[in-house]
Amino acid sequence: MDFSGVFTNGPIRFVVCAYRIPQATVDRFIAMNDAAFRSYGAILTVVTDATGRTLPGYAEEVVYPVKQDVFNFSKTINYGIRNGATCGTVVKTDIDIIIPAALIGYSGKVSDGAGLVHLCADVPSVEVANARSIRWPDGVKIMPHGHGGYFALSYGDWSALYGYDERMYGWGTEDKNMFDRASRRVKMEKSTSFPLFHIHHPKRLGKFFPYRSGRNHEISKRGRYVNPEWGSASAVV
Repeated sequence: MDFSGVFTNGPIRFVVCAYRIPQATVDRFIAMNDAAFRSYGAILTVVTDATGRTLPGYAEEVVYPVKQDVFNFSKTINYGIRNGATCGTVVKTDIDIIIPAALIGYSGKVSDGAGLVHLCADVPSVEVANARSIRWPDGVKIMPHGHGGYFALSYGDWSALYGYDERMYGWGTEDKNMFDRASRRVKMEKSTSFPLFHIHHPKRLGKFFPYRSGRNHEISKRGRYVNPEWGSASAVV
């Protein structure tokens, strides 16, 4: 199929972190989103800690090259953004997100200087076969800080912003920090127009630094972030 009229900025690529994530969880994510990815010819970059993951033909495995004794989500997802297939639009998503095909099509508006964040809503664990039938119900409760489920920028803007702030630890805070930094450079649309769902799960160990307090919050206030791994990009935030 020809998607040139949809993605004028070039192909769209999704990046998801599967570092220390079981293959069964990766399989569930792909099964729930396979039809949506295929419907718009998307490329999927899966960042892992070891080679040999079973992936569909449109997906690529990017292995993080260093063993992390203390996991750093920002470093891991940045590595996947930088080292995946060349695409004009790159969307960071999470391994527990159900993405509607229409939202992928809507992302054709993303270009240099224009980004998109779509907030999500929690749903209980669902069977893969039923994932595509979930609808955006009336009165749905949107996760107020769910910026990380669907974060779309042009590759040029990811590069100019140096991606996620790698000074942060663990995970948590980095998505809101990324949104705040991007909003100072890029016209960011924050949308709730499509049924984007996060599969609810108990809080896991590792989310050590909530945004309102703790070390990552302090890091987020340190000002300009620069990362030479992104080459010659010139950040302004």
